[in-house]
Amino acid sequence: MTIKAVNVILVILFALSALADSRAIKHADNISELNKDSLFSVSAALVAGVYNYEGGWPDLPGVKTDLDTVSEMLSSRGFLVERADNLTKAEFFARYDRFISDYADDPTARLLIYYAGHGHTLTENSEKNGYIVLKDAARPSENRDGFLSGSIPIAFFSSHASDIRSKQVLFMFDSCFSGTVFSAMRSIPELITELLKKPVRQFITSGSEDQMVPDVSIFRRRFVTALSGDADQNMDSVITGSELGEYLRRSVSQYTSGTQTPVHGKMLGFEGEFLFFNDVPSIEASEPPRKEMSGEKEELLAIIKKNPHSPDASKALERLREIDDSLKNMPPVLAPERKDFVMKAKSMKRVNYDSDEYPYIILAPFVVPAMDRQYKAAFRIKAKNMDTFTKLNERKDMISSVLSRRLKESNLQLVSDIIKVRKRIKQTAGDAVEWVCPDCIETQPAIAGLMGL
Repeated sequence: MTIKAVNVILVILFALSALADSRAIKHADNISELNKDSLFSVSAALVAGVYNYEGGWPDLPGVKTDLDTVSEMLSSRGFLVERADNLTKAEFFARYDRFISDYADDPTARLLIYYAGHGHTLTENSEKNGYIVLKDAARPSENRDGFLSGSIPIAFFSSHASDIRSKQVLFMFDSCFSGTVFSAMRSIPELITELLKKPVRQFITSGSEDQMVPDVSIFRRRFVTALSGDADQNMDSVITGSELGEYLRRSVSQYTSGTQTPVHGKMLGFEGEFLFFNDVPSIEASEPPRKEMSGEKEELLAIIKKNPHSPDASKALERLREIDDSLKNMPPVLAPERKDFVMKAKSMKRVNYDSDEYPYIILAPFVVPAMDRQYKAAFRIKAKNMDTFTKLNERKDMISSVLSRRLKESNLQLVSDIIKVRKRIKQTAGDAVEWVCPDCIETQPAIAGLMGL
């Protein structure tokens, strides 16, 4: 397996100008009404990388997969994607200049430049400087001048960022160089409506020089997952650079068992936000306008919200269906059965695989902090075959440990909708099982029981 000496993602988020007055954000609640079409005239991405080297550097076959996946993901999110594979330094400069010339004079454009490949850190006058390594670069230990003639310093991108007129520009480097760019950075401000009006230079790095990671990029995988919605911590359909950085910090650390811990921060004086939009319609957006509720409806809904899976909630929902025609065709409520199932799962200590019934395995109970209260959850996972069924049972304790930690760190206290809570819980369970036992399950884990405490 090819190893990148130090794998670092560097993100420079640059929003040059304030939003136009006609598009200004006056209140934090309005952020959910934004979309890429209302803010940006065009979204364009230059996706570049080197996986076949000529100057003595080992090839990185995983980079091609990274470029394919990132290109597909960005294209699906509305970006016009241009690919640039296996370029020399001169070819990269020409392609980069053409991309900047095509789009960077438009103040309302949103631009993303992504590079994957080798990187290297040189110590010059006691200072560490990072470089991305292009196809024709030599190894610095063998030919320093040949290395410099075929590599581009990261400082090139930051120094030229101010020449770009576009409102928002994001530079991402999945490469190998020092993670020491945070010495003059500050913590993340909280008021997103103010951040949108300010320029930003934000950096995200996977770690430090002494960390080793494989050529198969976890950063790329988590980046794609982040923009699929996982990084949208407050579920407002907008993913900010800060949310992206925090998501990468937590998820990459979890997926690598702490061997890599990304760091993120902002340069002083640059406190804005880069924006991605989650275009999947929210449940609230898809619902028709609600009619004014009667007093009885409000009381019934209060009972259901207090403990959605209690017998009282079941009775309240049955009554609600009697007085609301729109709910009559909904499936029956199984709250008591779910509660009993949780208690049964809690009382049984399943250790050996023959104590579960193939192909299903029960995991329970787990405490889930959500919606200003605590829940207990049980899961049923379906193995792909008998071999993976055995593996899942052998690793059940590890799965439980990882899942318990991730559920506690999932920030579900910020979510106010039980349907969204259930969706996030299932997604977290699926990620935990996949990390401990890759490719072992056939479908996403099912919630076998969810009980309020």
